[in-house]
Amino acid sequence: MAPPVLSAWRQRLAGRGWRTWLASHGWLGVAVLVGGGLAVTALMSPDRQQQLQEHVASGPLRDVAEAQVLRVDLQQGDRQWQALRTAGGWTLNAPGAATATAPQALSAQLDGAVRLLRNAAIERELPAEAPEYGLAAPQALQVRVFTRADAAAAPDFTFTFGGANPVALARYTRLQVAGGAASAPAAQVVLLPSYVAEAWEQAVGLR
Repeated sequence: MAPPVLSAWRQRLAGRGWRTWLASHGWLGVAVLVGGGLAVTALMSPDRQQQLQEHVASGPLRDVAEAQVLRVDLQQGDRQWQALRTAGGWTLNAPGAATATAPQALSAQLDGAVRLLRNAAIERELPAEAPEYGLAAPQALQVRVFTRADAAAAPDFTFTFGGANPVALARYTRLQVAGGAASAPAAQVVLLPSYVAEAWEQAVGLR
């Protein structure tokens, strides 16, 4: 015996006629088929496959290999940190403390934070800086990235992470790139995913 729900559907189709039912509800099936086809196409496209398999770098540091980042200086207000890459991982100099080898978990966290600067794409470029972006606020975090470890080196990239955008999914960021094209702005304001800034905040204990 057919289940009650199936029997009810059979009676409805018999009463109205299956052609009538398809005419009035066929759009639903078409929408499901089209939506499913688009989803499969997006997931199986060559670009998407490459991103999933190779983690294609599309962020500000996309042209810099992870191993080329030798030093990162961080500052929030009067607090400063310095991370130096070594053969065994990282050393971290925290405010008021001597330089010490970072634990394995923290070294992995710093590697991940560098990787996000390489992989996380800029979501939007903004025409100008505005006070509400929080880039001049005391809690703004500045991250200076060096490909040379010596003290006299200038940072290759400087990120200043300000406040969150209205939907709290991205952070206003001032990005400065050394040695850029003559026509490039000295600094630009962009939106980067919030998790990029949060990774650095977690690494130095701000979160």
